[in-house]
Amino acid sequence: MESYYGGLGPMLNAVLWVQVVVFAVFVGLRLYTRSQILHSIGADDYLVVIALVFQILYSAFVTAGTKYGIGRKFADVGNPDAYFRAVELEIYSQVAGIMVIGIGKAAVGIFLLRIVRNKFQKAFIWAFLAGTAFITLFASVVVVVQCDPVQSTWDKRIEGKCWIDFSKVGLTVGSWFVVADFCFAILPWFVIWELNMKRKEKITVACGLSLGIFAGICGIVRTVALNGLNASEYIYDTVDMLIWSATESTVTIMCSSIPVLRPLYVRFRYGSKGDSSGAASSYKLPMYGNHSGRKYGNGSMPGADPIGGPSNRAVITYNAHNDSDESILRDAKNQNEGHKRAESTTSTQRSKRAKYAPVACNECKKKKLKCVREEGDEICKRCFANKVECVFAPAPSNQPREDNEPSVRPSPQRSQTDISSLSEQVITLQNQVNALTTALQDVSHRLPNMSLSSTKSTPQGQPSTYRKDLRNMTIEPREPQFVGPTRSAYGFQIAENSLMGMGIEQQVATNTSTPAMSPSETEPVVQDECESPGIQVEILPSLGVAEVQRLLDVYNEEIQSVYPFIDVNELSEKALSVVESPLESTSKDVQTIKLAVATSVAIEAQGLNNISKRLIDDVEPVICRVSGEAFVDLQELQLMIMLSIYWFFCGEELLAWRAIGLAGRMTLEIGLHRRASLFENFKDATHRNLAIRCFWCTYILDRRWSYGQSLSFGIYDRDIDPNLPEPELPYLRCMVCYAKLCSKVWDELPLDSSPLSVPKDKVDFLDFLSQKWVHSIPDDLQLVYPRLSQAPCHQPRVLQRLRTLLYLRGNYIRNLVLRHHVLSTQNLRADMQGAQLVVNLAQDTIQVLVHLNETSDIYARQKATFNYFLSGALASILLATELSRCCATAQEHLSAWSIGPKALEIDSWNDPSGAISGVADYSEH
Repeated sequence: MESYYGGLGPMLNAVLWVQVVVFAVFVGLRLYTRSQILHSIGADDYLVVIALVFQILYSAFVTAGTKYGIGRKFADVGNPDAYFRAVELEIYSQVAGIMVIGIGKAAVGIFLLRIVRNKFQKAFIWAFLAGTAFITLFASVVVVVQCDPVQSTWDKRIEGKCWIDFSKVGLTVGSWFVVADFCFAILPWFVIWELNMKRKEKITVACGLSLGIFAGICGIVRTVALNGLNASEYIYDTVDMLIWSATESTVTIMCSSIPVLRPLYVRFRYGSKGDSSGAASSYKLPMYGNHSGRKYGNGSMPGADPIGGPSNRAVITYNAHNDSDESILRDAKNQNEGHKRAESTTSTQRSKRAKYAPVACNECKKKKLKCVREEGDEICKRCFANKVECVFAPAPSNQPREDNEPSVRPSPQRSQTDISSLSEQVITLQNQVNALTTALQDVSHRLPNMSLSSTKSTPQGQPSTYRKDLRNMTIEPREPQFVGPTRSAYGFQIAENSLMGMGIEQQVATNTSTPAMSPSETEPVVQDECESPGIQVEILPSLGVAEVQRLLDVYNEEIQSVYPFIDVNELSEKALSVVESPLESTSKDVQTIKLAVATSVAIEAQGLNNISKRLIDDVEPVICRVSGEAFVDLQELQLMIMLSIYWFFCGEELLAWRAIGLAGRMTLEIGLHRRASLFENFKDATHRNLAIRCFWCTYILDRRWSYGQSLSFGIYDRDIDPNLPEPELPYLRCMVCYAKLCSKVWDELPLDSSPLSVPKDKVDFLDFLSQKWVHSIPDDLQLVYPRLSQAPCHQPRVLQRLRTLLYLRGNYIRNLVLRHHVLSTQNLRADMQGAQLVVNLAQDTIQVLVHLNETSDIYARQKATFNYFLSGALASILLATELSRCCATAQEHLSAWSIGPKALEIDSWNDPSGAISGVADYSEH
């Protein structure tokens, strides 16, 4: 067969097949990202694969047609049979070309349906999809059967009649595709601009989702090139149309794939280990499919806050470089809706501001602040501190008011009388309180012996009631004198300095540091206990087997479910022999059961209790004797971990930090930090798994107590074998990743000064890692967000605790990373959106805690655990509120404190350090 290849044919083939390669590369990268990184392939992914098939068919038909003369004029071909065969093949290629363009537009539309929530916007997209499907199929058929007989469509030698002018159809189809491109490119801006995101993030995400505008430009050029359909030199004049048709389809797929490829870019940019999970961890990122609010729990929550994103939690701002653009937008949309609901709820409950006193100076009135002036002074304290003129407006005349309201300003003599009366009442109340305190202290001395005899007859299954020892309530918890940036007291100190700078004196000092008490201070209490007549009674037998079993069950539910480093069921089996025959049991078994019982009593008593203290007095000297034995085994490590947890629930977090530091060194001594020594020393798989859990629980608690006290870690990441096995339990694996993330954040936050000098790129990267960790939480451990009606009325108690803890930790670490936005007025002015994000995260934390306290007893059982998150959130809100007073452009942040009173009104906050109670005094200002 003679070949008519030539003219523009070689150039046409080269362009088309290069575009096929580019098309295939983007489709391949898209599928790899969705399947291997995001683990979720959607309908739009299947459509782009189908589009790739039609693109290959399109190029194949054109390539075959170039052999018959496509790209050459009729005179150059010379053979009518070859010429009209080329026309036929080009028409077949147009069928494939129309299909690939139409399928590409449909893929973009389905892509947008993932992120759009508004029903009118969804209806708009569906209308375009329906119109695109109809026009695509109609044009694909008409291009072939436009004439009768069909052969006359491409062979003009055959007489026939064309019932439609396809050039007009082509112009209509091309115009429709162009309009679709521009509509799909503009629509994301309407969705994004109302979201609670930084302006830079809005523009970045919107631009990523609006790249289809380039496809629209290509479509305009292709539509103009359709004029070649009516040209006399059909296969020559339509070359531009063939090229731009392929270009439009290729650009469409490229532009729709670029937002999806963000996680792949992050992996390429930062490497596979550039996250908090380490090399061995792999969690699915819940970003694709119709999973409204999956990050909030059970994948059933549309409109939750991440803060992924976001007010959320969801969460989430939305600097989630690991997310694809549509997942960020969907999460931001969820967060924004939840935030608006929360704002509307809060605004309806806000009381009306009272009128300001007319005796305030003009400067204080303008700033809406309390005017403080001592008797006899001519200038108020705030104006004196700020060195501004203090002018008092003349008092209003004493003319009768129109509403006949009586004057409420008392005379000086009446005020003095009222003050004297109030002073007498306060003195009387103080005497009554002192009398009650004396009586209660006398009763408390009798409680230990009474409780020992009463608990002995407690029926099994009915919980005992343990109360905090009143003699220990006056002992302040030990706290380090160093106040680092990870402690909530750090934020309270900055807020206190801000208040003092405005002339507001602190009336009730918050406890920021309490030096550790010397042995001489604590010895009298211990001595009193030893001299009490009940101290000779063995506590476990006096409690009874049933009560010991119950307290072990409490330990299993409250502690073991979160930190599974010990087998409580095995302890329960030994409880009978330990209680009835303690001398016949091994000393370590007795110590373990005593520690578990003491911790359970401390949990129920909400602090140090006489029974728990006597149990610890028996155990602590033995397990803390470092030089007692040359060999340390796994059970001794477990005892030290239990002792650390016990001190935490007694409110002594500094002692918990000390104990977990010893436990960390014990793990190094046993060799749990290296894979080789782990497998050498623990050949049995069961014991090895227990050892792995012990090590990682120690590692997690070491980070937790170190962050709580702003003191150094006991286990350093560089000492841990990168190939060390991680625990199999999903919650514990999440916590290991979180602890590793804490190590990264710790290394970047300076401890000797305010963390204001951290480069922005590092802050963004740490925030990205924090959000990535939030997304890595398995579906069954995602919190069911409480603001939504979809939240179930009942969740398993243990599971609800785990979900809440993971959620709060995600908010906490993000708040810590971003808190520099509210540490100074300069930072507040520099990035108002960043400061608002910090406030949103803190408000979200408080709302979750308030909901938890109102709907379950989980908070009431472990106040020490949850107050850690509460105090950090309150500190951030207080900082934003007080600093915004000094920034005229930041007055909107004053609304940040609207949720503060709701948290402080809960009458059962257990706050040994006084940090939270001190916030109430600040809030009055």
